[in-house]
Amino acid sequence: MTGFRIGSIRGIPVRVHWTFLLALPLVAAHFGRYLVRDLEVRDEDVQDALVLLWGLAAAVGIFASVLAHEAAHSLYALRKGGEIRDILLLPFGGVSRMERAPTRPWDEGIMALLGPLTSAAIGIVLLVVSSLVAGILPFPVVWA
Repeated sequence: MTGFRIGSIRGIPVRVHWTFLLALPLVAAHFGRYLVRDLEVRDEDVQDALVLLWGLAAAVGIFASVLAHEAAHSLYALRKGGEIRDILLLPFGGVSRMERAPTRPWDEGIMALLGPLTSAAIGIVLLVVSSLVAGILPFPVVWA
């Protein structure tokens, strides 16, 4: 068995590969330092806590977006007669492991497009939300 099960989506097991546990702290530390680098926090403990919290939030957000991407592929495949063994989340991506793909080429093409379209939709929503909260938060929201 590859990875450990963390749940399921419409009967499809969702697994996380063990290497994800190695990458998560590294991703969280990198994003945490990046996201709070412009804050002027005098208390070093508060600074460290902010780095940890923002880093974990970013890592969980990336994890959730990869899961949404793979779920889009898998749920459409199920709807069109495909059979999904599981969704495996890896440190830098994921894969919907299929036993059987949809039978019609058109359906298979749509299934392939739905993952990237879901990722694009998530990106657009995040850009809109970040522009809406840019003046509210006590720190700059920038996409560099």
